[in-house]
Amino acid sequence: MAVTSRGWRRSRRKFSTRRALRILRNPAMLRLIAGILIVLVIVRVASAGYAFRFDSSGYAGVGLGNSRQDVLYGIGQPAETADASGAWRPFRTTAELAANGWAYQDSGGGRVDVRFDERDGKVGSVSCTQSEAIPSACGHLYGIGLGDSEDRLSFKLGRPTAERLATGVKIVRYDDLGVEFTLKQYTVYKIKALRERGGAFARTLRFVRSLVP
Repeated sequence: MAVTSRGWRRSRRKFSTRRALRILRNPAMLRLIAGILIVLVIVRVASAGYAFRFDSSGYAGVGLGNSRQDVLYGIGQPAETADASGAWRPFRTTAELAANGWAYQDSGGGRVDVRFDERDGKVGSVSCTQSEAIPSACGHLYGIGLGDSEDRLSFKLGRPTAERLATGVKIVRYDDLGVEFTLKQYTVYKIKALRERGGAFARTLRFVRSLVP
């Protein structure tokens, strides 16, 4: 009886395998599987494209090209402002809102600097600097976050437009994306979004590269 039982179970497994193979070879099933894969790819590309486009519009809750009033409405009054010499000092009166540099403490512990373009008074750049205590402060930009390695930056975005060493740090720029990363000891510790950036074609090439997991 035991032999018969094992043989029956063996036949049942063989039948199930053959049936599964027949189902997979069915043209209708193959079309269904192909359709599901195509939909998944489209969803992946669409969601990545939305995130990529969103990243190009600003950083840390501040839109590139926004007015002072837009920034005040979005994230409130700054903790510090930069005076005419560029030195930072605590914010005290509304008259200091005319300064071209505003600084905030990010909720994650990082420091956010907003710079206004002297030509039109709009936001020209937004940067976030890593807190020594909280490396993950601020959000990601183009898939890169504070604390990421230089290898990941190169792998994700490819060759930069320019890079230079300055007093123990490396500054890496991607002009087509309008973003600048400052690295210390092979690690990103400052991210800066710039209002000026390249054309759509150059950004599309970077977007395709950024799809790599």
